[in-house]
Amino acid sequence: MHSTSLSTAGSRPRNARRTSRRCFLSALAIGALGIALLILSALRQLRGETGHASQHAAGLSSLLQLSKDTRTQSVDWRACLEPTDADKPMTKEQFLQQAPARLRLEHIRLSPLESGVGVTVVIAYDARRLSMLDGVCATWGGHISAAVYLGPVDNTTKGAASGAAMQIDDIFERATAKRTCALDVALYSEVLAEGDPWMGWLFPVNALRSRALLVARTELVLVLDGDMLIHSALHSTLGTQRDRYKKLVDDAEALTYHVLPALQAERTSAAYQVALGSKAGTVALMEGGQVTRFNPTHDYPQGCTDYDRWRLAKAPYRVEYCRRYEPWGIVSRRKMPWFDVRFRGYGRNKIVFTAALNASGFAFEIDSESFIVHRPHEASSGSFAFSSDAQLQGFIVGMHLEQAKKGVFTPVLDEPITRCRAQLPWWQ
Repeated sequence: MHSTSLSTAGSRPRNARRTSRRCFLSALAIGALGIALLILSALRQLRGETGHASQHAAGLSSLLQLSKDTRTQSVDWRACLEPTDADKPMTKEQFLQQAPARLRLEHIRLSPLESGVGVTVVIAYDARRLSMLDGVCATWGGHISAAVYLGPVDNTTKGAASGAAMQIDDIFERATAKRTCALDVALYSEVLAEGDPWMGWLFPVNALRSRALLVARTELVLVLDGDMLIHSALHSTLGTQRDRYKKLVDDAEALTYHVLPALQAERTSAAYQVALGSKAGTVALMEGGQVTRFNPTHDYPQGCTDYDRWRLAKAPYRVEYCRRYEPWGIVSRRKMPWFDVRFRGYGRNKIVFTAALNASGFAFEIDSESFIVHRPHEASSGSFAFSSDAQLQGFIVGMHLEQAKKGVFTPVLDEPITRCRAQLPWWQ
């Protein structure tokens, strides 16, 4: 486990040292209280999500068995995944100069299980929302590769790192013992400059997604956000209807991005009901207003999916790419563009990824039967930072426009991603 130390000057006057000591102890107490509240909040969320998930996990494990894949056993994950300057503090100025996050590997667990369905859910989490992983595990039932962000580390956050690792172990052991999913999960931290809380708001979403993608060993991946649930029939259908699964594989090889329409419900319990239900039942809820498409107040994020057509569709259908489209879907991990690690926090990272798919020649095909469902939650700190800081908005929008003008997207990768991709046997 990594840590940093605080140093104090020894030549200050006695009163100054006493004042400094009181300030330090007060800050330490506040920090410890904050960590305790963070862990308590996470445990409360974990109990709630676990309660929902455990009710519905039965029957999803029939396609899981002990894995015979031994390729991960010889990997030195820390040497592979950590940058050489992992202990160097990150500053806002460095981020605005397009420096990637320097993520340190704190903890990793790899599932001994494998699924007959060669699709891995690739997902990134803030540790404060880690409890949501239970729901993805329960409604998917197959391979999941999750990268979890602890946040900034120093002497006052050792307890938070230990608590997050214990929470990961709890979710991992439960998923493995009950065979609800084949879960690979890693915990990352970062050293941020002292006195710069601004950077703590900026979740390094694409650096985490890229690390989750590196660990994925199936040929297909489902790129997902952590607050989504997956239609529970999808995994079992792909496992039992081999023609459908073969078509998915063949289409992915032919540069097809298989889009899962995104829906949303007002309550977490309702989101679980939708995820566990049928398309016909979901369409009825949509017509009654209890369920809507995701982000219904804006046309651009999901409008290309054409939900009116989807309600009636009996077979997959293709749609044209449209500007600012940001769907979630299944894709070939070898053929998809990588995630641009410059993106942190909130703002346009999925839009740029989808534009990169389009620029790379991918077609967009809509699944006519399955879908994903958004679970409600509080707004992220990255969203707050984006809306409150004009400098950040200008930087992220500028990156987006810069790439859009080129028409050809070349995502920026960091040192560990480039190194690991060259070393890991399943990427050769």
